[in-house]
Amino acid sequence: MMRCKPLMGTFIEIQIEFDSTKMGKSCDHEHFIAAAFREIERVEYLMSIFENRSDISIINQTVSSSNQPSLEIHPWTYEVLKTAKLLHKMTKGAFDCGVGHVLNTWGLRSQMKEFNHMLSNYSIANIELQKNHSVRVHHPVLLDLGGIAKGYAVDRAMNKLKSYGIEKAVVNAGGDLRVMGSVPKKVLLRYLGEKTEFIEFGKFTDIAIATSSSLIRDHSEIMQSQHLMNPFQKEPIIGKELFTVTAGSCMLADALTKALAVDKNPKAKYFSALGATAYVNQIDDLTQSDLVNFS
Repeated sequence: MMRCKPLMGTFIEIQIEFDSTKMGKSCDHEHFIAAAFREIERVEYLMSIFENRSDISIINQTVSSSNQPSLEIHPWTYEVLKTAKLLHKMTKGAFDCGVGHVLNTWGLRSQMKEFNHMLSNYSIANIELQKNHSVRVHHPVLLDLGGIAKGYAVDRAMNKLKSYGIEKAVVNAGGDLRVMGSVPKKVLLRYLGEKTEFIEFGKFTDIAIATSSSLIRDHSEIMQSQHLMNPFQKEPIIGKELFTVTAGSCMLADALTKALAVDKNPKAKYFSALGATAYVNQIDDLTQSDLVNFS
């Protein structure tokens, strides 16, 4: 059984397989999938920059001041920010869900160089995590959790399915994928050339994987908030590469693709420290025999 919904800037598919001898024929499998989608919808509501009442929008609207009270946020948002700050530290800033994506979303890329001096201090490092799921903003920030939030949403959806006793499932959110089950499933990596193509990555029983591409087909794609950004230069990363990471969760995998795109080093120590594996593929090096149709 598979269902698909437009969420978090992409189409998210949830597929489950079930053994009626274990779960019973009367189980409401539509309910299971609907509950998993509600997890994703909740993450989007809490962490979207397009929702004025989201935790992230409230943080972004906060003016730093010594008298500024702490902001209490949802535990889910706190968990993602905690991971984001850890990754920012471990990658020495290569992962920073800061100002770049937001400026792209606003269509201000052409003015980035003019803003660079002002924006040089914008970083997730400006947020202090406090007790009771509270944060304090020490300097202005413009956060966009983007991919790391999407990865977290995929993880929550999969965990919800597990809580119902589902043993075989796939949650596919574009560049973020979780597979669970005893039967190996083929994983395909997508890249956008003159047309959408898919590369066979392998077969897996349980995997959390994320992939990002630096390839664009036209410059209008740079305006998309999901495009890769260099947090040091405040500029889009443009090339012909696929950045892929497998990890213990999609939240980690997605965030680490962003660091990989900046460092271009799949052997960086933070990957092994986090139990992750990184891959960089040059799209020009791919041959037609590497490509498969997605069906």
